[in-house]
Amino acid sequence: IMDDAEAPQIQVTSPALGTVVVPDQRIPIDISFADNTGGARSIRLYQNRSTLLREFGGVYGETELSIPYDVPHDYNASELEITALIEDESGQISESSVVYPLDINEPPLIDFQAFRSYM
Repeated sequence: IMDDAEAPQIQVTSPALGTVVVPDQRIPIDISFADNTGGARSIRLYQNRSTLLREFGGVYGETELSIPYDVPHDYNASELEITALIEDESGQISESSVVYPLDINEPPLIDFQAFRSYM
């Protein structure tokens, strides 16, 4: 039996770096990961490195996850950082972070050109 000296790998693959997000927007966060043992003790997703969004335990035989994420309605910072963290069975940890610029969620604009009744 050999010690597992190789750290796992993880990467936030989508949305792409620099993608602009707005409050109340639902975005799929796609993560790819790998470990030489074929599994992970846990995968965690954080908002701004402090708020745990989701945690998956005992992920085996998988190399990708897609996690729906809703940008909080009252989020008002200029950037949003998403960090994915993987821990293998040996306790080794790797992470990947992506920063997204935040824009204002403007109300939709509707311009009626004409109104007709079909009665």
